[in-house]
Amino acid sequence: MKKTLVIAAVGLASFGGSAVLADVDYETAMYGGGGGSEFLDDGCTLGWAKGFNLRAARVVDRIGLRCTDRTGQRVEDRNAQYGGSGGTAYRTTCASGFVLKGIRGRADRLVDQIRMTCVEAIDVNPASDPTNQTIDTDYPSFGGSGGSYFAVSCRAGDAAVGIQGAAGDRLDRIGLLCKDTPNI
Repeated sequence: MKKTLVIAAVGLASFGGSAVLADVDYETAMYGGGGGSEFLDDGCTLGWAKGFNLRAARVVDRIGLRCTDRTGQRVEDRNAQYGGSGGTAYRTTCASGFVLKGIRGRADRLVDQIRMTCVEAIDVNPASDPTNQTIDTDYPSFGGSGGSYFAVSCRAGDAAVGIQGAAGDRLDRIGLLCKDTPNI
């Protein structure tokens, strides 16, 4: 299986086929099937993941990152996109002052549907009180209704700095790369 790595930080080492990133605290579980070429993208060099550029119809066909600075205000699109050209193009972004915390959706052999969960950027730090975080889940779903429900989120005080998964002509599986302080 081919593995594509898009790295913004120096310090990638490979051990027995698994990648270790210098500027990511941990990877979440991935949901979806076993096909496609693997990717690992910690490309939010401004700070946090802020949303997605994607294509979707009955399934999620392609995904790419939208990133923001530490305040959650300035947004930039990443050039890296994973998957095919089917479906309709969409752009979804966390509200002003919020950054990507988690994703939920439906998956089986492919990622059938995806929806964002965001957290207020000021709540992302190692000393954050997990009972006092401002979470925003009011974002649309993209894709179809097949597969089984999944939800994955960065831990309390953390937010996403990238995505991981696999894709061919469609998005095969998806997970997050998380950290408690943004990439700079």
